[in-house]
Amino acid sequence: MNGIGQFMAAQIAAALGKPPQAIRRALRDVKPASVRIVKGKEITTWTLAALPAPLRCNLDAEARQRRYRDLETMLANPPAQWEPPVPLNQIADSEIARAGKLREALMPSLERLYGCDHEPDKFEQLGLNDYAKVFGHRITPQHWHALFKRTQDRDAGAENYACLEIYLPDNPALKKLPEMPLPETLREEFSGLSALIDTFPNPVAPTDAERRAVWTLAFRRYDEFVRCGITPKAAARRVRQFLFAGAPFLAASRDALLKTFHRKLESLKDTNGELTVLGDGRANNGDRADYSTRTGQFPALPRTLHEFARIRRAARRERHCRSGSRGHPGRSPKAPVDLVVASQVS
Repeated sequence: MNGIGQFMAAQIAAALGKPPQAIRRALRDVKPASVRIVKGKEITTWTLAALPAPLRCNLDAEARQRRYRDLETMLANPPAQWEPPVPLNQIADSEIARAGKLREALMPSLERLYGCDHEPDKFEQLGLNDYAKVFGHRITPQHWHALFKRTQDRDAGAENYACLEIYLPDNPALKKLPEMPLPETLREEFSGLSALIDTFPNPVAPTDAERRAVWTLAFRRYDEFVRCGITPKAAARRVRQFLFAGAPFLAASRDALLKTFHRKLESLKDTNGELTVLGDGRANNGDRADYSTRTGQFPALPRTLHEFARIRRAARRERHCRSGSRGHPGRSPKAPVDLVVASQVS
């Protein structure tokens, strides 16, 4: 731990958005408050009073801009290191491989910052050469500087440049969901649900609204089964069988899915069909399905999800055709998720 009121160069650098090496160079003539060895690495700290006036002014201005109570509070709470939107095990192998190559290409330049000073043009050229050696093609200096700066910004002063995550793109491609075998009868009976899930931008980690749309359509399908003469127990089993294979993001196991299904079904009955109990995406919009406590029935959707997907595809094609015209394209239809969660049934 740092002493009270003492801060490392990495903390100061993270607050200013600069490389720690630049801060160390600015402090090389300033006597440190302490020097110690932590895990084989020399850790040096400085007090705020010892900082050069220009550096202190920059820190004060940054603290005011970020509305911190004082400079010490800002330095004691550095920004967190960047993390991808999903865990590494959900990211496509091709993205992981490219991130590894980018780390290999940028690491020499990041390590050079620890050594002797380099002329800007020489430092840049070495970095461009490293990139071309790893990837087999050259990029512009502007592109290289953008990748280099993004890596430093994501590191947030931690100097953990071996971390693979900071080399990933902002929105990496995801692995495809593993396909589980489904009987043909189930595939046909739940074609609407399958069409809905296919429209999700990120089917591995759908949003709350998308999860709620899946549950909404699943319970309406359950009710259709019951109204067709299937026993509630058999209808629930059939719906859960599809959800476990076709929507694995809803529960980690069959037992968890069973408990969640029964809990949501009871909540729907207790609230007279209040759709907000199916998810957290629209907790305050007041949507209510016409669920009868006497009959226990959900009326069917006015349209199938196949129709929703077809309408959306047609609208997308029309927008592409109009992109070269000077007219005002019409508004596109709502996404299938919005049509499901916002629909009123009678």
